[in-house]
Amino acid sequence: MLSLQGPRITLRSIRREDTLALLRLESLTESNRYSDNTEHLSKELIYKYIQSQEQCMDIACLRLLIIDENGKILGCLDTFNPQDSSLEIAYIIYDESDRRKGYCTEAYKLLENFLREMFEIVELRARVSEKNQQSLSFLLSLGFLQTKYSDGIYYFRKNLTLETGAYDSPK
Repeated sequence: MLSLQGPRITLRSIRREDTLALLRLESLTESNRYSDNTEHLSKELIYKYIQSQEQCMDIACLRLLIIDENGKILGCLDTFNPQDSSLEIAYIIYDESDRRKGYCTEAYKLLENFLREMFEIVELRARVSEKNQQSLSFLLSLGFLQTKYSDGIYYFRKNLTLETGAYDSPK
């Protein structure tokens, strides 16, 4: 079971005892307004997902919970869609009152260091709806670069081998 400790948060794998909390959080329509997933997950699907996560520590489909010092689940950070030495990430802080407090930034930095050191991941990718200005700003603040725009979705990449995340200019 993966657990990464930061100054204010813990980033850890989901567990069986998280089922009900995840069911409640995943069903919040406010939390999912920018998500590609329009389905509400059932308790059974969440439980099966947790079981699969417990059996396989695969960074290709990892969901890590962002938990504060008091044990409150603030959100999650996911990795998926591996391609060569890169992964796509997605993230959410569920409660509006917990956003813009640096929790997701801290979680992202823990994950980035872990992926770089343990799995030699050299690139992270993300996509964001044009309507989600907070997330667009968040990715830019982390050094991601916009690489594409299509059908209302911005695509971002960050090269983890370079300090700034920058890519060489096309020649």
